[in-house]
Amino acid sequence: MKRMATWFWLSAKRWLKHPGFAAALILLPFLMAGVRSLEPEEREGIAIGLWPEGEGLGMEIAQELVSGEGMFEFILYASEEEARQAVERKEAECAYLFPEDLEERLKTGDYRRCITVYKAPSTILDPIAGEVVYSALASRYDGILLQQYADEEEAFGELDESDGQELAELYQKYRTDGSTFRFEYAELKDYEKREEGQGKGPEENQEENQKAGSGGKVFPVRGLGAVIIFLAAFFSACTLGEDEKKGLFLALPFRERPLCKWAALMAPLVLTALSVWIALWAAGEWEGLWKETATMAAYVLVCGIYGFAAKELVKDTRILAAFLPVLAAALLVICPVFADAGMWFDGVNAIRKFLPAAWYLGWFAY
Repeated sequence: MKRMATWFWLSAKRWLKHPGFAAALILLPFLMAGVRSLEPEEREGIAIGLWPEGEGLGMEIAQELVSGEGMFEFILYASEEEARQAVERKEAECAYLFPEDLEERLKTGDYRRCITVYKAPSTILDPIAGEVVYSALASRYDGILLQQYADEEEAFGELDESDGQELAELYQKYRTDGSTFRFEYAELKDYEKREEGQGKGPEENQEENQKAGSGGKVFPVRGLGAVIIFLAAFFSACTLGEDEKKGLFLALPFRERPLCKWAALMAPLVLTALSVWIALWAAGEWEGLWKETATMAAYVLVCGIYGFAAKELVKDTRILAAFLPVLAAALLVICPVFADAGMWFDGVNAIRKFLPAAWYLGWFAY
């Protein structure tokens, strides 16, 4: 063990004497902090802007949308100009503007263009968002129509003020408790498989995707660090293969050679991981000392095993080195670094089961 520790120390010094490697370790925290600063503000859903002019029906609809849950995050803006600029800056996919006299226009039948919509040219989500907005409008206005019908017609007999209040409460109850209508969106093939007794339903598939590190969440900073560490393992394996060809380990006792080779492989890997570890703290991605240390140590160990196995399988280090750019591109696409490909391609989650970088990111996904 003493010789192994000595070999690790000498290998680390050897790597730190390379100006390029040392500069990369120093600059990595600044690079990842810069990537973090370029990330947009994290939202739980797709941003949709709202601006109700004054009080009234428009404000009621906007407040209901803002307080609701779903794939959209509705944001209430202070002015029409602010909502429009949010769409121009791509902070919101689109924005809906409710006029102050919305209720009066609906009552008089002036439906055309009573709601103004600003949308980004690149968006494809405005029809779906429109369904949600106009659904909220219809549910609110239907209550007004019901109250108006109860007041003007004789279907309910004569109603006093308490009866009208009870009618409004009952309408609100059956509109929101899910007992009247309930919608569940899922892919048809999920239900076909479940009915045939094969595969899993949409809820089980969602849980499986979460375990695979998917579900839409991406990790630009942490994911970039994970990819760099994994590539460092393969780069170190290439260097180790060249050292073996030069006979660098022949002078060592036979029993100690594997341990010293492992130490030489892990030295640059540990230095890279230490730089990424510091970079995560500098970029504000820190999730606690114990969690970060334990997950990083486990990840580095697994990456070292992968790198050592790759060197043993591919004897020609030139082929292994030529494969590194392809590996880097594949990791950035398959792992949820800048985008979650598992949301669009079925086979991605299966490939992630064999990639340590995806395992590492999965530990921080939920």
